[in-house]
Amino acid sequence: MDSGSRVGIEFRNGFNETSLKLRNTSGAARNYFLRVLPSANPPPGEPALAGAVPLEYWKASYSTIQIGWEPFPATLSFTAIPANGEQLVRLGMRRPIGVAPLAGSRFQGLLEVTDDLGSRWLVPLGAEGNATITAAGSGVRAAQAPVALAGLWVGEAIIKNVSQPAHPSTPDQPRPAGGEFSFRLIVHVDAAGASRLLQQVYLVRKLATHLPDPDGPGGRVQDEPARVVLVKEQSWCERSQALARSPVAASVPPPSDSLNRWH
Repeated sequence: MDSGSRVGIEFRNGFNETSLKLRNTSGAARNYFLRVLPSANPPPGEPALAGAVPLEYWKASYSTIQIGWEPFPATLSFTAIPANGEQLVRLGMRRPIGVAPLAGSRFQGLLEVTDDLGSRWLVPLGAEGNATITAAGSGVRAAQAPVALAGLWVGEAIIKNVSQPAHPSTPDQPRPAGGEFSFRLIVHVDAAGASRLLQQVYLVRKLATHLPDPDGPGGRVQDEPARVVLVKEQSWCERSQALARSPVAASVPPPSDSLNRWH
């Protein structure tokens, strides 16, 4: 089992995604089971407990077309991992909306990993109570705000009514059009609640970064986990050392004389 860090699974520096690798080193197929256990109250002098880590996991069931982040269940099972096989578990933390944890506090817990032979591992879980978020491609961090609609939104707009500038009395009044016109819109809502139209965006899976291990000469510990970020320019994909990237484009690009109105 590899969590990428000697200290367990840490959601820090405002990054809310990491991964856990399960490796079956036995000579037969094994079943693995993951559970989140509560943390004991911190001793005096340690950061206050903000609560249990609100963990989620990435589910990719192509047979049932269930793909996306799901709340972590009571028990997450992986069956019949073959001998010498690996299972990558993508984990995320969905921070509470509208709740401001106590300054200096930490979310804490334990991730229990067991197999069908009775082996048991306990992995510490932790996260900053008051985290920051990183603006993709800019390297600028800003305080996280409880904005319920923050994120990337992709949808279809349908125009059914249009104004008639040449109308003698009500040129601004929308009137039924001869047909419907639909087109794709991409909107990004940042942590401050500001909305921006995007012409295109790249979903980039960035590599994890590591630092020298202060407790083990010659070793390395994870600094920032692999994660998905949004970038606006293709050139940033190369600078981000992307593992993979997926472009999303608006169906109607802006004319060249109005690029300053798009972000």
